[in-house]
Amino acid sequence: MDLPAWAVGPVPATVDADAALRLAVDLAQASASNGGGPFGAVITRGDNVVAVGWNQVVALRDSTAHAEVQAIRSAQTTAGTHDLSGQGLVLHSSCAPCIQCFGAIYWSGIQDVRYAAPASLAEANGFQEGPVDAASWEAARRDKGIRAALVPLDVAERPFRAFQEAGGTRY
Repeated sequence: MDLPAWAVGPVPATVDADAALRLAVDLAQASASNGGGPFGAVITRGDNVVAVGWNQVVALRDSTAHAEVQAIRSAQTTAGTHDLSGQGLVLHSSCAPCIQCFGAIYWSGIQDVRYAAPASLAEANGFQEGPVDAASWEAARRDKGIRAALVPLDVAERPFRAFQEAGGTRY
């Protein structure tokens, strides 16, 4: 996978679920340290890495270029389809998906989402996540079979600290 020079190193071809979540946080921290937003995402099928994404909103001047959306776009391109249903994909995100990313997940067909930090951490750092709450995720589970879970990591705050230290641009 093509990554910028500042990235965390080569993306491994295989990772377990915990390593995928840590990789998402590592991508988020590297992005934040290099002028990007403090968000990263990894999509896996089993232990195979399918796609990665990092926040590129400011760099691309594109308000939709969130980490999760970038990873979904990459996975769809690789799969040759807009519909990722039934492919056994898991989206690992450094932080709870915002309202836009929630919508992208909902329409993409991805049915498993794991995230390392709650939305409240992003909001405490000046990001507006939009109206995504437990009821939204419950409706997504009921209507689309989407399962989402917070899997707290002790390193989940690092991207936000790196963002503060780098004087990152909020959007």
